[in-house]
Amino acid sequence: MHIKTQQHNGRSRNRLFSSILIFLSPSLKNFVETEVANDLFPLIRIYKDGRVERLMGTATVSPSLDEKTGVQSKDVAIPPGSIVSARLYIPKAVVGSPQKLPVLVYFHGGGFIIETAWSPTYHNYLNALVAEANIIAISVEYRRAREHPLPTALQFNDHVVNAT
Repeated sequence: MHIKTQQHNGRSRNRLFSSILIFLSPSLKNFVETEVANDLFPLIRIYKDGRVERLMGTATVSPSLDEKTGVQSKDVAIPPGSIVSARLYIPKAVVGSPQKLPVLVYFHGGGFIIETAWSPTYHNYLNALVAEANIIAISVEYRRAREHPLPTALQFNDHVVNAT
């Protein structure tokens, strides 16, 4: 079912029509909400209601002390109090020490649509890298596209680099 509509005040009449249908007949909710606008299998599926379903790269891990490498990770805001999140990785040799180390600002992969700074792949990689190179790493959690179209992620990343 596709209804061509005109834009009205930035909102589609199609969306309004869908809302009315759901109100009148709740059983139509699943039909309306599952209409796919773009299926980018195996990465994401975008629905006509604007919802995004990520099909991969959704697993996350908590910050922790990595027993294998001795690297401590913790989640922080950059700068403190801002909405920009990051995960900080500190080697065991520096914990509680005034020693200064080089800092790596790391932007995870995923083509700006999948994965996060909390993904197991990047978490494990950065634990190993920080231990081996004896550096501090900051893994940035940038805003991902479709919800935040480019260049939002790039502007976010510029903000982080300027704040560090």
